This record gives sequence, C-alpha cells and structure tokens, in this order.
Amino acid sequence: AIDPVHKNRRARRVMHNGQTLIFRAGESIANTAVMVEMRDISARGCSFVCKVKLARGSNFVIQFSRNGQPPTGMLCTVVHCRAAGTQFRIGAEFTCSLDAASTARAKNLSELDRIRDSILT
Repeated sequence: AIDPVHKNRRARRVMHNGQTLIFRAGESIANTAVMVEMRDISARGCSFVCKVKLARGSNFVIQFSRNGQPPTGMLCTVVHCRAAGTQFRIGAEFTCSLDAASTARAKNLSELDRIRDSILT
C-alpha cells in the first residue's frame, strides 16, 4: 500500500532534523543569511522552519555540510510558506546544484543575485 502522505509526491521525503544556513537573494547584507531548522529532504526539494517569511517564487541558496569537504549549496525556489506558530514552514524545490566555489561566493550578496539571474534566465 502507498503511504497516503506520499501518494501525490514526485519524490519520497526523508525526515532530516538539523540546522543549516540559507542565503537569500535580493536582500540587504544584514538579512542575507538565515539559520533554519530542517524538517525533511527529498531528491527534488526540502522543507524547513525559519523565523523569516519567504515569498513564493523567491530564490535562496541552501548550504549543506559534507564530511571532510567544503559545504555545497543548492539554488532553491520557494514553493510554499505557511505560518507555524511564531515561525514559518517553508517548502522549496531544488533548482540546481552549485559547486563549492559557487557556494562560497553565494554568501556575497551581489554574487548570489548573479548566480540566480544566470541560471533562471
């Protein structure tokens, strides 16, 4: 039997609890990096909880750590943002992966906007 929670999903979700950073495009330097609490991840996207409301369709880079290697990043697009108490539950789709150098540069506000624009246009 198919789990009803997953029957309409394109990829199976895996629960994943932990913290990571996202870097928001088009924000001031002070608001670019946001700490988030991961909830789950799949081959196509992820969900997390954060204190900041993210607009549907907006982009950010999420940073994933790797054992003994520099962090890697994924450019993501917000699919939904729902209030969850004093925070927001965000669902995002992976747009493309970034190499280690691009992930490091994504922490620079202007570079993040350039990466987003070059991939999405």
